[in-house]
Amino acid sequence: MSHNVLSTRSTSHVGDNRQKPFNENAGARPKTTQGRAVLGVISQNTASGRVQPFRAAKQNATTEGFFSGQPPVQKLSGQNFKIFDECSSNNDAKVQQKPSVPAIASNQLHPALTALPSTRQPLVNLPVNVSLSSVGKSFLDSPMVLDTSDEERLNIFDIDSNAGIYGLSEYATEIFQHLREAEQLHRPKPNYMRKQQDITVGMRAILVDWLVEVADEYKLHTETTHLAVNYIDRFLSHMAVLRGKLQLVGAAAMFIAAKFEEIYPPDVGEFVYITDDTYTKKQVLRMEHLILKVLNFDVAVPTSNQFLKRYLKSAGADKKTEFLAQFLCELALVEFDCTQYLPSMIAASSVCLASYTVSGKIWDETMEHYMQYQLQDLAPCIKRLHEILAGASKNSLQALFEKYKDAKYDCVSNITATPTLPFDEILLLL
Repeated sequence: MSHNVLSTRSTSHVGDNRQKPFNENAGARPKTTQGRAVLGVISQNTASGRVQPFRAAKQNATTEGFFSGQPPVQKLSGQNFKIFDECSSNNDAKVQQKPSVPAIASNQLHPALTALPSTRQPLVNLPVNVSLSSVGKSFLDSPMVLDTSDEERLNIFDIDSNAGIYGLSEYATEIFQHLREAEQLHRPKPNYMRKQQDITVGMRAILVDWLVEVADEYKLHTETTHLAVNYIDRFLSHMAVLRGKLQLVGAAAMFIAAKFEEIYPPDVGEFVYITDDTYTKKQVLRMEHLILKVLNFDVAVPTSNQFLKRYLKSAGADKKTEFLAQFLCELALVEFDCTQYLPSMIAASSVCLASYTVSGKIWDETMEHYMQYQLQDLAPCIKRLHEILAGASKNSLQALFEKYKDAKYDCVSNITATPTLPFDEILLLL
C-alpha cells in the first residue's frame, strides 16, 4: 500500500449560471362584480348604483367624511346611546322588601322529611401515632419519601456539578445510557475474519495503520479514524473482500467517516490520490454506496473515543493520563482481537491502565459509579492493553507510536509500561 506524501489539490471553479428575472405582464383584471353596499351610507346604497369608496373619495368627499354626493345626515336630537347605571342617583325606585315567611314547626312537617338525618356533626380528631417504629415498610418505600441512599456514598464525586450548560449535566446520564445500548446494536462480529478467504488479521492491521497516517496528514479528528475502523469491521462482518479491494474499502470508509464527522472533509479525489491512483473516483463512490447499503446507513455509532472524555473526568485525570488513554484506545483499533470488547469497556480499561501507569491509581468508587463496570470485569481487557502498550515500541507498524511521540501529546508513547498489574491475583481466578 502506498505511503506517498500527500499534496494539496486545487479545486475547479464552477460557473455561476444565473437566470434573468422573468417579466410577467399582468393580465386584465376582471370586471368588478356587484358586491355589498358601502358601510358608511348603507341606508342609501342600492345594488345597481354602488360607488367604490376609495376611487371617488377625493371628488365626492364632504367635510363630514362621507364618500357619496348626498348631503350629510342631520344629527338626531337627544341622546343616541345611554349607559345604564345601577348606582345612578336618578334612580328613585325603591327596592320592595319581601314579606317574611313564618317558621314552620317540626311537628307540622311531613313524616318523610322529619325522618331525614340531622345536620352532620363536625369531624372528630383521631389519634395518630407518629412514631417511626409504627411506620410500615410500604410507607418507607413510597416515592414521596426522600431517598438518602446516595448521600451515604460520600466518596463519589459529582462530575456534572460544574459542567455548565455545554456539559449537558441534566442529560449526561441518559446520553451515556443510550450509547451503552447503541454499542450493543452496532458492533462487528468478533470472529468475522474466519469467513474471510483472501485477507488476514495482519492485512487489517496494515490498513488501520495506513488510515492513521491519512488522518494525521489531513489533520482529521481522532473520532473520524474510530468511525472508519468501525465501518470497516462491520462491513467485513457481512461481505467477503479480496485483498486487492481491501484498501478501496478503507478509503471509502474513511471518506464516509470524514463527511460525517469533519466540517471540511477531503474531496473524493484526495482519497484517489492517497491510493496512488490505484482506484478511480467512480470506484470509490461505488464502494461508498455499497458500504452504506450494507451498514443500512447506520453511521452514527458509539466509539471508545466517545466514552473516553467522561471516564477521564470520573478518574480526575490530568493531561498526560488523557493522552495516554487516547493512545491506548487507538492501539486497540489496530489489534483485531480487541473487537471482542465493547467500545465502553476499551475506554474504561484504557483510563484505568493510563491512570495506574501515570499516577499509580487504578480504581475508586467514582470511577465504578460512572463507568458502570466492576474492576474484575475490566481485568482481562486491561491486561490485553498492557501487553499492547509494552510491545508498542517494537511493533513494525509505527504510525501511532510516531504520532504520540510528538510534544503536543506529551510524548506519551515513550512511557514504559509497568512490569506488573495490581490485580494479577484476580486474573488467576478468572
